[in-house]
Amino acid sequence: MSQCSSVFPQPPMADAVTFSHETHGHKRSDPYAWLRNPGYPEPVDDPKIMAYLEAENAYTKAYEDTLVPLTQTIFEELKGRMKENDASAPYQDGPYWYYSKFEEGSQYPIYCRKKGTLAAPEEIILNVPTLAQGHDYFKVGDLSISSDHRLLAYSVDTNGSERFTLFIHDLSNPQAIFETIPNVFGSVVWDHSSQYIFYTYVDDSWRYNKIYRHVLGQKADQDTLVYEEQDIGYFVSVSQTQDERYILINSHGHEENEIYALPKATPLAPLTLLRKRQPKVEYDVDHWNNGWVGVINDTGPNGRLIQTSADHFDQDHELVAHSNERYLVGVVAFKDRLVLTGREAGLPAVFTYTDQTGLQKLTFEDAAYEVALGTNAQYEASTLRLGYSAMGKPLRVMDYDFTSQTYDVKKIQEIPSGFDPNLYVTERVFSTSRDGTKVPISLIYRKGARDHGPAPLLLYGYGSYGYSMPASFSSSRLSLLDRGVIYAIAHIRGGSEMGKKWYEDGKFLNKKNTFNDFVDVAHHLIHMGYTQAGKIAIWGGSAGGLLMGAAVNQAPELYASVIAEVPFVDTLTTMLDTSLPLTVPEYKEWGNPQEKEYYEYILSYSPYDNVVACQYPAIFAHGGLNDPRVTYWESAKWVAKLRAAKKQAGCNSLLLLKTDMGKGHGGASGRYDSLQELAEKYTFVLDQFGMAEH
Repeated sequence: MSQCSSVFPQPPMADAVTFSHETHGHKRSDPYAWLRNPGYPEPVDDPKIMAYLEAENAYTKAYEDTLVPLTQTIFEELKGRMKENDASAPYQDGPYWYYSKFEEGSQYPIYCRKKGTLAAPEEIILNVPTLAQGHDYFKVGDLSISSDHRLLAYSVDTNGSERFTLFIHDLSNPQAIFETIPNVFGSVVWDHSSQYIFYTYVDDSWRYNKIYRHVLGQKADQDTLVYEEQDIGYFVSVSQTQDERYILINSHGHEENEIYALPKATPLAPLTLLRKRQPKVEYDVDHWNNGWVGVINDTGPNGRLIQTSADHFDQDHELVAHSNERYLVGVVAFKDRLVLTGREAGLPAVFTYTDQTGLQKLTFEDAAYEVALGTNAQYEASTLRLGYSAMGKPLRVMDYDFTSQTYDVKKIQEIPSGFDPNLYVTERVFSTSRDGTKVPISLIYRKGARDHGPAPLLLYGYGSYGYSMPASFSSSRLSLLDRGVIYAIAHIRGGSEMGKKWYEDGKFLNKKNTFNDFVDVAHHLIHMGYTQAGKIAIWGGSAGGLLMGAAVNQAPELYASVIAEVPFVDTLTTMLDTSLPLTVPEYKEWGNPQEKEYYEYILSYSPYDNVVACQYPAIFAHGGLNDPRVTYWESAKWVAKLRAAKKQAGCNSLLLLKTDMGKGHGGASGRYDSLQELAEKYTFVLDQFGMAEH
């Protein structure tokens, strides 16, 4: 790229202030430590910090202003592929059919239901566009209908901080007024009487380690503490069993958990611990046939299926043994069978189980795909709601019939401006990492993109927390594909694509496998002629932003550009800062740098600590001022240090920092605002490929 205007402003240069950390006798310079909010978790009020962030935003806007026509063109393309007056496929819950819909021009959905049949009159239960008026950011968290379907509890975040406020509506009496509950996070569960609500509380330091019981009509400050997790390495969440007989409280770390049960019919009863936490043992449970079933990884990393009596969960009966080829993750119990989720052969898998048939895998038609369970609210259901797509196939919402083993398609994602799957090629190939490991790659490109030699290519990656990158459809990608860009996903270690060991081989003292895999995928795609050095854009967010920072430090010459969204790039400093609420729990992912071995290892890859004076590619870093997960100062410090290093090296590539002043980890909340953000980043990528006209 080019900075197109002769009057393009000079980039802001942050003051370098002498400061250092000393750990294990090692001193580490941190000249931009002053960008950390000294009053965290209170809002930033340091005028010098705000002035720098706003200067960076102004610089980014000056660049974006030179490309408004292309950005607007792409935005209209993205919007044209989105059905503006769309509705979800209805699902049944008790006497009602529930669904959501968007109206043309609206940023947010309207939640509705119909009683008895889909031909019944529509009842609006939550009008989010009306509630969101006057807010730049508005996100609805959980929606929970009471057991008698009369009351709705829903949570709202208006600044991206993920501190939700819980509201309650009486759907039969809109004039009724209930107490609001602040600082709520995650799901909300009602008891059977519809008089009690169970929720997770977020404290001032952004720890969610307490479950409270709220009595309808009572003030929130009178709510009863039901469970408190004392270990700061764990967080808690609340849910319910599929048969809606039990409330479940899950206390979970990164490597182990324990679950407590409470009958919904007796919400004041004491909790029952189902299975005590054990080191490196995780389990998921549901209630079935007056007992419990669970997936647990106590005998092997990939999990086994067990069944227990109601009173002796530790004395289990094995239904399906551990397998090195099959990774079991979760279980949902229906009246006549179990449904299990996991992975097999590097792809997502859904299984059914009965005592008569044993474990049976659902089959799908594509070589690579993404499938996930939809909303399945009926315990006695004869069908299973699924969402299914492939990289070249739009999302389909389907009901799988347990008896006939057939699929009934309820909804296919519409692309109003048109989509012809025959115009695109999808591939699944494998690269070989430097240690000999075979790494899957999913690719999609428009036919003809490779006819004239190596093509521009966008490579996406994540590789942390065991999260597997889905090989799913994205209508927005077509704006790149139709311009000749290849889109590739690197399914690198640190995810769980190839099973639990794939995750274990990309964490702790194996973390650099994640970065090496990604760089080696890029080399493989060059070697196979898909692209060439200097024609690759890379993209990742959060822990994937760490991946971006590590990859660009390792092999800057490979890339034309980098997009790092809410990037976890000041890794070592953050992992040493125990005043941050997420630091100690993250020790189970990255290791504790208070131990010298982990300190030296994290130091060896932490992007901020490994910035050097060199020819970096163009970089676009995007943070959120209210982000509680990856604080804004990580991207700010990284960009400040990169600016100084680039200046020292005489590097003229573009470096942008955009900090959303009223948002958090997830970016924009409205669907059109999200498309605008995406259009700006696609424009950046195309511009760095030399594919934008000014």
